[in-house]
Amino acid sequence: MTTKYYVVLHDGVDKTDFLSLVSSVVNEMLHRPHMFVALCTEAEARLLSFNESVKSVMKYDDNSITEEQAITKTVRYKLNTIGSFPPVGKYGPGTDLTTTFPTGSPYPPKGNWGLMRHTTGALTHNQEQIQVYTSPNYNDVNNNNAPIDLDGTSVDIILNIDSVLDLTDDEFKTLGVTRIQSFQWNTLTDMGSLASVNYSPSPLNLDAHSEAVAYIAVSNTYGWATGANISVWPRNQLGGFSGLFDNGYDCFRLFHQNKGNSRPTIVVDTLSTIATADAGDENTRQSAIMFRNDIYGEEIAPGGVDPFPLIHWKQYNSIGGSAYGHSTVRHQSGKITFTEGDYDALNLIPADRNEIKARIENIQNYDIYSTRYQPIENMIAAGVHKISSAGNYQTTTTIPGDADFNNGTFEAAGYTLSNIGNYSAFNRTSFHGAGDTIMVGALSSHKIENQTNETFAEFSCRGDRVDCVAAGQNIYLDLKINGFYNATGTSFASPQIAGMAALVLQRYPTTTPRQLRKYFREVAIDSNNTLYTSGNKQLTGSIYGDVAYFQDTAGCRGYSTKIALLPVDANTWAIPTSLSNDPITSSITEEDNKLNFTISEINSKLALT
Repeated sequence: MTTKYYVVLHDGVDKTDFLSLVSSVVNEMLHRPHMFVALCTEAEARLLSFNESVKSVMKYDDNSITEEQAITKTVRYKLNTIGSFPPVGKYGPGTDLTTTFPTGSPYPPKGNWGLMRHTTGALTHNQEQIQVYTSPNYNDVNNNNAPIDLDGTSVDIILNIDSVLDLTDDEFKTLGVTRIQSFQWNTLTDMGSLASVNYSPSPLNLDAHSEAVAYIAVSNTYGWATGANISVWPRNQLGGFSGLFDNGYDCFRLFHQNKGNSRPTIVVDTLSTIATADAGDENTRQSAIMFRNDIYGEEIAPGGVDPFPLIHWKQYNSIGGSAYGHSTVRHQSGKITFTEGDYDALNLIPADRNEIKARIENIQNYDIYSTRYQPIENMIAAGVHKISSAGNYQTTTTIPGDADFNNGTFEAAGYTLSNIGNYSAFNRTSFHGAGDTIMVGALSSHKIENQTNETFAEFSCRGDRVDCVAAGQNIYLDLKINGFYNATGTSFASPQIAGMAALVLQRYPTTTPRQLRKYFREVAIDSNNTLYTSGNKQLTGSIYGDVAYFQDTAGCRGYSTKIALLPVDANTWAIPTSLSNDPITSSITEEDNKLNFTISEINSKLALT
């Protein structure tokens, strides 16, 4: 069966190259060199829509309108209520499946519960669910109110993963045609030195993590964007982690710009960008600490600050938090170098303190700015939407202006322990959160007993730099290559938001990256349900300093407590293009949260007196 379509090409494209790709040409429209009218099968129309030279493929408006059934899929899952948080046994990333994990069955029901949670609202716990997901849809006022299903059609999703996908996997096909684009990145300008990607290697070596990310974002059974084009940046063929920063983000920018910005592009990142805390030795001993915009040196400990009480303090909870918002891991944001001898930590005058603060607040002073941050910033500035996992190490992550944004330590330069040397941040987002990247935390599959609110997954990073949370724990999948898999981690929350973003961008393709970030941060949220928290940042006067805030296992550490939501009735959605492009700033200011402890009180808490 064929249907009449407008085929609209980008300016300068020779349409005679496309006339043979349709069943028949109805009107070549010689007076309009960029378009023609044709009869196409659904498969032909779909293939044309995937072509980079095609701007749009639209049904001809003199056709009779018939209501089509919405895209639906059956979703099975089971969520759990627990008596404590974190749950005993911690079902975090890397947990092995056993006969008691965690539903009492070796084969928990398979299904992406995020599909239901982020379209219909709160879900029932302690009961196996079988529900029908219906794709969000709206009535097209420009086409006789015809119903339009939102499935990511006309959006390109780039998966930054470890390996290519299986081209034969039916989960990525529409009408028998794969949506995976075997794009050669070395065809882009100045990228000729890159290797050609082998999209059909033998053996495939597709790891379960990468396959699961793709399934949640774009697969037919478990995913959101079942109509989106899929491109892959396979790190195992393109230089690994370094290759991504050397070429990858520039390639994503060029890929988008070559389309004339006519189709939205989403990059999905699930990188691990955490560094273990430096244990310290004579050459890396800390000479000072910055805490809430005050620098403490000799005042805390004679001869400079011992890093261990500050970085590995005595009180730890079950998820690794410690005093001053730091734990045994930190976000890998890089270091800011201070020249040896410029500042003496024992004798800082107010002007010194202001100069130091100004320097560390400028992200361009990081040693890895030009190699890590800048390529991402340039890509987003070109209009590419980047969505990233927040991380699985429970740490706080902040945005500029937050009371704890500048928290960090200074290394002693050389052998003079009082010199201020390299600055290392505690709470700044790793470089993978550069610019207006949308940072996604993980919503737990557990609910605390006797609590009505949901909670962060116990492993998820949190704080006001986290823009949104989505299902990221105990998502059971049946992968073609890797079989049964428990997708647990913020790596699997970010493709939820990426898939949802594709639906938003399908309807509102001119949305800017900052507008989309604000949309999921402020607008596309569940106003009826929030995350459980026993309190935000600790007020002054606590006998434990800030430990109650940083060690609050359920607390959000500055996160808004909001959960992502896109209702099925997309006619009710707010319009993202109406949002401003003003920078996103923190509402958690130093003045609101200053602890105001005396030096003797700090010394006493650290048992240094």
